Amino acid sequence: ANIKHYKCQVEGERSFHLSTVQAHIDERARYEYFLLALGGRLSRNTIRSDLNGSGAQSYLRGVYLTTGDQHSDISAVVKHKLPKGKSSQKFYGVADGQSHGVFQGKIIVEENAQKTQANQLNRGLLLSPDSEISSKPELEILADDIKCGHGASVGDLDSDAVFYLRSRGISEKSARHMLVVA
Repeated sequence: ANIKHYKCQVEGERSFHLSTVQAHIDERARYEYFLLALGGRLSRNTIRSDLNGSGAQSYLRGVYLTTGDQHSDISAVVKHKLPKGKSSQKFYGVADGQSHGVFQGKIIVEENAQKTQANQLNRGLLLSPDSEISSKPELEILADDIKCGHGASVGDLDSDAVFYLRSRGISEKSARHMLVVA
């Protein structure tokens, strides 16, 4: 089995959005999830993916954009239960104004899940001095024959990159926009 699941979460400025997605992936099945989180005063998206069969695969991706006083929280958990599973978590965030973005990701590799391959990446971009992004990547590994890795970074736009684009005749607003989109 192979399923691709896309979610676009667009809410009004004062709305609250709470959701949970639970996926159970059996032998040699593949689950792909993509989240675009926009809008809402408060949004919390929880994604849980249990790899219950040998060779099961889970790929969780997402982007959140916050501005004003918005708060976006993404929690992603992948649990490898049997051998030869593959998973990936990649989430990106952009925060402006006084907004706050949160990513909590966890990959669990149980003792029986030998030959697992799992990766996790979280990147955040701060566009104002009052914006905030919190990142909490986690790996819990109980097996010994695996390939797993994780990384996280949060920062503002590179002033050298903005300068470089500006020195080529691009306005500051356009240069910043180009770097955010990139």
